[in-house]
Amino acid sequence: MKKLLASFAGLGLGLLTSASSAFAADTKACFVYVGPIGDFGWSYQHDQGRLAVEKALGVETAYQESVPEGADSERAIERFARSGCNIIWLHGTNKQNCQKVPRCKI
Repeated sequence: MKKLLASFAGLGLGLLTSASSAFAADTKACFVYVGPIGDFGWSYQHDQGRLAVEKALGVETAYQESVPEGADSERAIERFARSGCNIIWLHGTNKQNCQKVPRCKI
């Protein structure tokens, strides 16, 4: 029974690893920050999360920092959407600009 459970655990781990690899291969996550990442504030913390996602999941990421609200934010979202980002992470009031970009969903 223990060998059977160990076999199932190994199989589950193998499936999880291959599913994670497939997810990472098909996923590009992009981040739009309102401030610089060197400010040790919100943008810095969000970038630490981006780096952790890259390391833990092997997901390709990209970011743009110091993006003001309004038209600049809309352009950044649109540029990331055109470049193949299937996840675009926004914070602050840049989330409101997502509604103005056709391919962006909150």
